[in-house]
Amino acid sequence: MAHSYAQDLDLNAVGKTEVYDGWFGEQKAYAISKSCNILHSLELDRRLQEEGIDVRANSCHPGVISTDLTRHMNLFSRLSFKILAYFGKNIQQGAATTVYLAASPDVENIGGKYFSDCALADTYPHITAENAKKLWEISESMVESIISI
Repeated sequence: MAHSYAQDLDLNAVGKTEVYDGWFGEQKAYAISKSCNILHSLELDRRLQEEGIDVRANSCHPGVISTDLTRHMNLFSRLSFKILAYFGKNIQQGAATTVYLAASPDVENIGGKYFSDCALADTYPHITAENAKKLWEISESMVESIISI
């Protein structure tokens, strides 16, 4: 659900650290990363299908789970996540949607979708096929620039 906080997503700013400056920079970075995860699975699924590969790609929200994800965040962020995690899921509950997507025949032919609590879930308007393709191209360019060094 964190992807909802990146509705003003500017894919040209991906990887630029100044985007994450400021009090809520860590939360914004996290939201952008979640949006990128969803966009990546959307484009991956499209490409797999285009190639005729019998594999589907989906993304999911496991829920708020108490982990050490916040270990490098500021105090405000750590406290916020701790409070949310108190009302969240345990590890087994958090894994349920991932296991469902990997093993259930119910989703065998479904791809490019977003799931939460073992059910299809809505995404926000910035999650589009156009943005997914653009992110893929940006990612390829970034990888190519590193490989060519």
